[in-house]
Amino acid sequence: MGTLAQDLQYAFRKLFRTPGFTLVALFTLMLGIGANTAVFTVVNSVLIKPLPFEEPDRLVKVFVDNPEAELSDAPASPLDLEDWQRRNQVFAAMAAYSTTPSGLTLTGDGEPERLPTAYVSGDFFRTLKGPVLLGRALSPADDRPGEGGAVVLSWGLWQRRFGSDPKIVGRVLRLDEAPFTVVGVMDRDFAFPNADVELWAPLSVIGEKRIPRLRQVRWVETIARLKPGVSVNQAEANLQTLARALEQEYPDSNKGWTGGHLYDLHTWLVGDVRKSLFVLLGVVGLVLLIACVNIANLLLARATTRGREMAIRTALGAERKRILQQLLSESLLLSLVGGALGLLISSWAVQVLLSLSGGAIPRIHEIGIDGRVMAFTLLISILTGTAFGIVPALQTAKPEIRGSLGESSTGAGTGKASHRLQSLLVVAEMALAVLLVIGAGLAVKSLWRLFAVDPGFDSRNALVTTFNIPSSRYPERPQYQAFYAQVLERAAHLPGVTAAGAIQSLPLIDQGGEKDILTIQGRPAPPPGQEPIAIFNTIGGDYFGAMGIRLLRGRKFTGADGPESPPVAIINQTLARQHWPEQNPVGQMLLSGETQIQIVGVVGDVRNAGLAKPSEPEVYLPHSQRPRRGVALVVRTVSDPALLAGAVRGAIREMDPSQPITEIATLEQILSESVTPQRFLALLLSIFSAMALILAGLGIYGVLSFVASQRTREVGIRIAMGADRRDILRLIIGQGVGVALLGVVLGLAASLALTRVLASLLYEVSPTDAATFSAVAAVLVMVALLASYIPARRAAGTNPMITLRQE
Repeated sequence: MGTLAQDLQYAFRKLFRTPGFTLVALFTLMLGIGANTAVFTVVNSVLIKPLPFEEPDRLVKVFVDNPEAELSDAPASPLDLEDWQRRNQVFAAMAAYSTTPSGLTLTGDGEPERLPTAYVSGDFFRTLKGPVLLGRALSPADDRPGEGGAVVLSWGLWQRRFGSDPKIVGRVLRLDEAPFTVVGVMDRDFAFPNADVELWAPLSVIGEKRIPRLRQVRWVETIARLKPGVSVNQAEANLQTLARALEQEYPDSNKGWTGGHLYDLHTWLVGDVRKSLFVLLGVVGLVLLIACVNIANLLLARATTRGREMAIRTALGAERKRILQQLLSESLLLSLVGGALGLLISSWAVQVLLSLSGGAIPRIHEIGIDGRVMAFTLLISILTGTAFGIVPALQTAKPEIRGSLGESSTGAGTGKASHRLQSLLVVAEMALAVLLVIGAGLAVKSLWRLFAVDPGFDSRNALVTTFNIPSSRYPERPQYQAFYAQVLERAAHLPGVTAAGAIQSLPLIDQGGEKDILTIQGRPAPPPGQEPIAIFNTIGGDYFGAMGIRLLRGRKFTGADGPESPPVAIINQTLARQHWPEQNPVGQMLLSGETQIQIVGVVGDVRNAGLAKPSEPEVYLPHSQRPRRGVALVVRTVSDPALLAGAVRGAIREMDPSQPITEIATLEQILSESVTPQRFLALLLSIFSAMALILAGLGIYGVLSFVASQRTREVGIRIAMGADRRDILRLIIGQGVGVALLGVVLGLAASLALTRVLASLLYEVSPTDAATFSAVAAVLVMVALLASYIPARRAAGTNPMITLRQE
């Protein structure tokens, strides 16, 4: 330890005497280690840290399947769930929840607000066993109809709306004009089923009027806790046995629903983001590796000035391992200081990552630096210091004693082996840079292709306002229909509005409307489980005009399509193409139960579930004939729609001051937010690949500058013998470009194999896209040319007389 302390003290003095090298190396390490620490912080909190529940590895998400209808990952019927709870032999507890309807409206306590709500069964909190901060969680007794209202608040709502009132338990709130008693506040880390939920209410609050309790109505999400010693495979087998038994008992509602499967709850919560985060972790790892190569080259160049020092140490009896220890101590000291600086900036970098993610990262409230992150930073700092220090240390620790001591200066020159080693490091650096830039290029091209997709509507100059008409104030159908019509009327007459309409489920936000079986009059009934499915959406006003959706055939809805007139519908192009490919569907009849619905028009397709997903068959019905309480009001304006947000909000509040508004945003903002995960990945890959490109260029520049300075005598002799400026430029640039080309070729070969991991993250772009590979190769060669030209130009300006006179 005494020797190590001595080496560290000497290393500190040595680094302090070379401030230029030290600052460059520390800055490079700070960026590299800081980026790795920031990404690992996210990976640790999202993927590695267990869920904040007791024994989280026993929690599973339960889905049911209907293979005949090609349905998987489907929700369950509450009645089926009750049978599972009574008959299963593998689950210690099972519970249901739903986040629809959209939430409960808080009134009488400041500004009215629609609170995102999870409606949960009585066993929900007993199944999860999450931490409660104040009071208690909901119990089965709270989920019985007629038992009165009990709710649990999230930590965020308690902080934001109630100022962390310690006496909140027992307080009565007005939610949807009904009294609910706060029985508890959940811990800060509890955020299930998602971080948006601010309130948990009993499932019975929804009631029979809103969703009938029928076996064929499958709408609740299911979670379960495995019994000790029960595996997921055993639980799936038991669930499938129960499903087959229910199919026999209830053939009308359960036919075809013969299977079920389970997901580990953690895996289900993380979803598709797992692959993106691992890709980012690999990318920042490669950036750090490139940084290590750069610092290793700097150390190799710096070693030439220490040849005489190492020769003297060796001549005085220092063993090679003793010199290696000293040199590695310098590298480790440099890396540990860089790691400490990286840890300091990582908190800021994490916030940048989260802001760029746009909410696409799950468990975002749990992300933070902890002991595991600090241990990771220490480990990566030690590995980094060893990685960039070992090769220069081995090279420096074997000096030529006679040659070095015979030098008249403190430098010792470098041999061909050192030059070859530096060149190999540059080759590796260029290959890694090619790999990163190609990955970024593929992600950017994928994002560009995604933005080029026609969403089926015109997002320009359109404002969207979403809200829900509460049943507490408008309990009867004529009441909320009248309120709906008045909102549309007022919005249509606002200054600057050219069209106003509304829809039950807005594209990109609500993932389409209600899916149901499509029945066409006059067509033979398909086999059970193979019925066609379509999205059914309710619209009002001039919705198609407000959205800019094209009418292809027939007509739009008019005021004549009222509750007493014959039912009508408008279908989209996909549905028309599937069922009437060779004829005009206008005039054809659909069936809803015993009701006949005439098709009066065909409109263009809309990407409801996202730009990357194809349009599905869709049926639009007039609000006057099929009213719904959910409203997404769309107004088209002649100027910036954001300027009209206050006027739209004011028009609604004038009609009903207690009406909460869920969201106001432009349609362009909604469209942009729909591609947040793809934009997040493309942006981060671009940032890190730009860092890699700059580091690779600096690596070539540094090596060639050093080589050119070592070849000053040779260049002077060449010029004295008649070589012109172009010959010298060709000599130095050729050396740099040759090394770069070898790195580019190796990088392209590696990319052909490794970019396939991005395949599932790309949209309409091959992971081996020839155009991207060619463009990246050209860019890297141009960077190599630029990095080579500067030292070559300096070498070409050598004065041969001065050089030879110095020799």
